[in-house]
Amino acid sequence: MIDYQTGKKNLWMRLIALIVAEVFLISSVPIADAFDRGVTLSSRQNEIQESDFVKTDRIKEVLKKTSDFIKERKDLEKNRNQVTDVVNNINKSVVEGVQEKVEGEFQINRNLIQARTKRLKIAGSVGEFNYVQYDDGMIVYSKDGLTSRIENERIVDPLGNVTIKNTDNMQYNDKRLLVSYDAEIIDPLGNTTTVKWYGATYTPDSVFYGGDETNANKNITGYTQEVTDALGNTTNVNFKDATYSGKLLSTYIREVTDNLGNITKEEFSNPTYDDAKRLISYHLVTTDTFGNVTLTDRVSTTYNNKDLVTDYTEIVSDLQGNSLTTEWHGQYNDFNQLTGYTKKDTDESGNITETQWHSPEYDKWDRLVSYKIDKKGLTGVQTKEETWNTLDNYGRVTNSKTKYTDGLGVVTEEDTIYTYNNKHQLTSSSTTRKDQTGVITLRESSYDYDKYGRIVNTDNIYSQTIDGNKLVTKEEISYTYYNSFCKVKSQYVKRIDPAGVETLSETTYEYNSFNLLSHAVATYTEYCLSDGKAVKVITAEDTTYNYNKYKQLETSITKRKDAAGVESIN
Repeated sequence: MIDYQTGKKNLWMRLIALIVAEVFLISSVPIADAFDRGVTLSSRQNEIQESDFVKTDRIKEVLKKTSDFIKERKDLEKNRNQVTDVVNNINKSVVEGVQEKVEGEFQINRNLIQARTKRLKIAGSVGEFNYVQYDDGMIVYSKDGLTSRIENERIVDPLGNVTIKNTDNMQYNDKRLLVSYDAEIIDPLGNTTTVKWYGATYTPDSVFYGGDETNANKNITGYTQEVTDALGNTTNVNFKDATYSGKLLSTYIREVTDNLGNITKEEFSNPTYDDAKRLISYHLVTTDTFGNVTLTDRVSTTYNNKDLVTDYTEIVSDLQGNSLTTEWHGQYNDFNQLTGYTKKDTDESGNITETQWHSPEYDKWDRLVSYKIDKKGLTGVQTKEETWNTLDNYGRVTNSKTKYTDGLGVVTEEDTIYTYNNKHQLTSSSTTRKDQTGVITLRESSYDYDKYGRIVNTDNIYSQTIDGNKLVTKEEISYTYYNSFCKVKSQYVKRIDPAGVETLSETTYEYNSFNLLSHAVATYTEYCLSDGKAVKVITAEDTTYNYNKYKQLETSITKRKDAAGVESIN
């Protein structure tokens, strides 16, 4: 017979372990919390359940968190300061690398030389090698009237931080248009980035003296660029098939290959511009390395007198009919730093989320280090979040302190330390959480990735001290994926609770044509004591999910099979 007293004790210990673990979203996607700082205390508290494992009635939520995490991870690794990216993405993704790169930075010609204030010395004669040195230390070398090399070019931001750029091997075609160059860029923190830019092509009517100051055109239609960061990671950009209306960009295709070999393709079309030739609206089709398509329709954009975006409306959708309409309004200080914004997001079903981002602080290198977020969701309850970050030389968050306040005023504080590999992937995190009652919980996690940058293994250790007793739960989670970046195929969890009881779960997932979870099968294995011996107990659940026309979960049917083989339906 089963020892019920021992079993009852073990059950109590497992429930304690569950509370320790669930506070950190264990069983599901604990890594999501390491990346997504926007999860509030109230949402975490709602996830504390009675069961031992993540049962299938929570799988939909688990998979949504997994999907959200995977979508956001790359962007977070590239730049933790997403707010600045929101403002700059229009000019950087469209105009930068096209007209401005050629006309303003890469096509260095006599107009640039004449714009400088003073020549210190000129050597050589027309048609021979010569150079010009300037007061700020920059030296421009030229041959046959064309710039061939630039040394010590200083780029100063509004805060006075200096970036040094050295450009070499500048080559031209027979129309005296720049077709290739090599560059070295040293940022204010001493990080060196190298750039190889080559294979440039132009419209047939392009001439070397063309530009905004003349009636002549100088429009680039394609180029290849290789950028290698300070850690040796190389990103390749293939810009091609660009067309123009006069001097304004009309269409292009841009393919970006990251250091892991993932390819993202952008197809840009239907732009409109204001009288100052600033981009107002456009249509952008983005296809990731797995064939997932995202449609971005910028409806409107307004700028201030410094060409900074102050308002925009944008619709982001996929081929399954999911969409999100964003209305954004921002403000800046005299250093062109974003000081606050309001954002209203409306999904395809009319659900509205309102966000107010405010009180930012920047370090002396113009990097965002702290901010506050007030958010109001579907229920109208407002949550608050305050975050303070410490960044390394590469701009990665190494320490983050966050204070969460839920709609009831309950406060939770977190302190997390992060480490990374040389591919900028998060490899470990250690989070200490303190709730309003003073209870302290610790989670230590490590992560492994596949060649696409998707997390495949996570090891977690959770500990909590209650009345002087330290309870420790260990957990190993592994994931497999469908041929889609956002679709988890299976999840395997092995857990050892504070009583030393080992429990296993294995769950497989299927999705419908809208990429929504439609079917999940879970098998749970645990060990109970019977007459002093460990007995394996296996239970199973098979759940089908049904959605309404708004793609909201309407019903779920779960078939359960207990250890005796008895089936039940919920």
